[in-house]
Parts: sequence; C-alpha cells; structure tokens
Amino acid sequence: MLKGKDEQVRTDLNTFGTAYTSLLDAKNVLSEKIQDFNPEEYLDIQMLGGLHRSLSENQRGIQERIGNQNEQYEEYVTEVYKASTENTQKQAESIETAQKASNDKLDTNLANAKALKQSTYEQNKVMLDEIEGILPYTRLGTQENILTYRFMANPLATNDLTVVKAESTSDKNGVTGVSNTGSNLAASDGTGIPGVIFAIPVVLILAIAVYMIVRRKNTGSRGDHL
Repeated sequence: MLKGKDEQVRTDLNTFGTAYTSLLDAKNVLSEKIQDFNPEEYLDIQMLGGLHRSLSENQRGIQERIGNQNEQYEEYVTEVYKASTENTQKQAESIETAQKASNDKLDTNLANAKALKQSTYEQNKVMLDEIEGILPYTRLGTQENILTYRFMANPLATNDLTVVKAESTSDKNGVTGVSNTGSNLAASDGTGIPGVIFAIPVVLILAIAVYMIVRRKNTGSRGDHL
C-alpha cells in the first residue's frame, strides 16, 4: 500500500516539474516578445506631428486672443479713467468760471448802482442849487421862497417855522422888512402849518417852470454864441 502511494507522489512530482518547466519556457517566450515589441512600428509619426502642430497653433491662438482682450480691457480702463478725469476738471473749471462771472457781475452791478446813486445825488444837488438861486428872484416873495427851499431840503424839520414867527414878530415891532405874505402864512394859533401846506405845491410848480424857462434860455444863448 505504501508502495502505491510513493508511485502516486512521484507521478505528481513529475507532473509538477513538467508544468513548471513549461511555465518557465512560456515566461522566456513572453520576455522575448516584450523585448521585441516596438510601439513606434504601430504609430503614424506624420499624423502625430500634424496633431502636435495643430495643438501648438491652437494654444498660440488662444494666448494671442487672451493677450489682445487684456490689452483692450487695459485701453478701455485707461480711456474711462482719462475721460473721468477730464470731466471732473471741466466741471471744476466750469464752476470756477461761473463763480467768477457771478462775482464780476455782482461787482459790476454794485459799481453801477453806486455810480447811479452818486450821479442822481449830484443831479439833484445841482437842481436844488439852481432852484435855490432862482427862487429868491421870483415874484412870490422872499419869505415863501425860503420856506419852500427849507421844506425841500429837509421836509421833516417843521421846527424851522419858528423862524417865521420870529421874523413876523420883528416885522410887527418894525425891526425887519419882511413882507406881509410871510405873516399871513402863520395861523392865528402860531403854527402856520396849513398855509405852508397849500403854498408849497404852488411854489414848487412855479419854481420848476421858472427853472425850465431859464435853462432853455441859457441853452439857446450858448447855442447862439457857438
């Protein structure tokens, strides 16, 4: 029985040895085939070169487009910044110009107003001086002319009527030669205001008329001399 088992073991060992030897042979064959394998024999070098060139060109095109777009963005930002700066400067200049023009116009108007006021004052002064020189020589009497001129020069100074009282009183005492017209202007109560109120407009109108006539005569005489 043991003899039969030994034979079986030997047979199995022989089978294993044969299988192992076959495996080694297969390994050697595979190694030789792997060494002999060359992938380049199965690749199209020209096609691969074309694909490589195409990829390179596409990459360069993409880079150029990105660069151009970045340049356009930079130019746009620069133009926007420049336009904003110019607009801000123009607004500042416009505000400064408008303010200067407003100040100049205000100064001009103030100067014109002052000049007009001074001119009006001088004209009124000349007119009053001329009326003052004409009134004493009219037929209405010296006292009425004095009262009218005083009222025109200072219409709110009513206390000047005391001069009329004093002059009228002096006339009654025989000291001065004031006409009766001045004494008639004073009322019986000593104020004399009602008569002056009615006499002033009449005297003023007559004085202006006399002034205009004299001025026309002076103008005509000057024209004749010329």
